[in-house]
Amino acid sequence: MTFPRARKGVRKIFVAELITLFVGLATGFLSIFFENEIRLLPQAIEGLTKGGSLEMNGWIVLIIAGVAVVLSLFAALINLIGYIQASRDETSFLGALIFMLLNAVLSGFATYFQQSNEVFSGAFTISASIAELFMIILTVKGLVNLSYNLNSRKMVARGNVLLRLIAVICLLSVVAEIVVFLFRLNVFVTSLLFAVLITNLVLSLVYYIIYLIYLSSCCAMLSER
Repeated sequence: MTFPRARKGVRKIFVAELITLFVGLATGFLSIFFENEIRLLPQAIEGLTKGGSLEMNGWIVLIIAGVAVVLSLFAALINLIGYIQASRDETSFLGALIFMLLNAVLSGFATYFQQSNEVFSGAFTISASIAELFMIILTVKGLVNLSYNLNSRKMVARGNVLLRLIAVICLLSVVAEIVVFLFRLNVFVTSLLFAVLITNLVLSLVYYIIYLIYLSSCCAMLSER
């Protein structure tokens, strides 16, 4: 039994995740080392349109940010095509595709209300996180189902462990986001839960790396069959 469409789709999903990881690292780099330039970037761009100039740091931020936006759009397109292809061989990817689109819409609303309505922005951010959780769970579930159909017990076992890990870490992260949002004016609670969010961030990075390794292994498995 072979799954040619799933093979092509999963490979595209893996490539999209690698690009997304690169964009995340680049964005984190900018946030750490060019915080002031990022904050003043809208004014700097407006100044450029009026014939102004930018300092070297401003150009670095503008170029990296521009490349990050282009790569993000490219990754989103590859991801979309990948899920559509994979869903033709495994229905779990169709559910993941729906939650991926829902996550994109909710994230857009969160960004739209970020400056004008903090409550709406927070609610949409939390909803987007929940949608992303279901997207990843259904993706791994689809990979587990493919592994089962290909009689790869090892990949099934690894996928089930990953599913439990993702569910625990993501649920803790969503709960922490909700509590921080609800008690954002309480300095003690916010400080305590900020530490929890940092811990979750580290754990999320660990599970994301494991997830990428599992995706890569599934690509190899599907190619072999």
